Amino acid sequence: MSQIQLDLGEVYETAEVWLNGKQAGVRICPPYCLEINGLIKKGNNKLAVEVTNTLVKDQRDFLSSFAQQEPSGLLGPVKVKSIIDSES
Repeated sequence: MSQIQLDLGEVYETAEVWLNGKQAGVRICPPYCLEINGLIKKGNNKLAVEVTNTLVKDQRDFLSSFAQQEPSGLLGPVKVKSIIDSES
């Protein structure tokens, strides 16, 4: 039997996923992968991903204005994978 998996790739930081109007799950850290067997259908599918990052720190000093910012959002690559279960 095979398993269908959605791999969001790189996400900063929390991802909530819906497929065809049904919640597929929430991921708060890597790996950002979800099983979507019962949600995916043949043909066109509607995928929605809401990404939330942490709040900016309230304490700002002079040096922090020059600090490099962390990435934010869904960086991907987003892939749909079929994983074959060798035990079936």
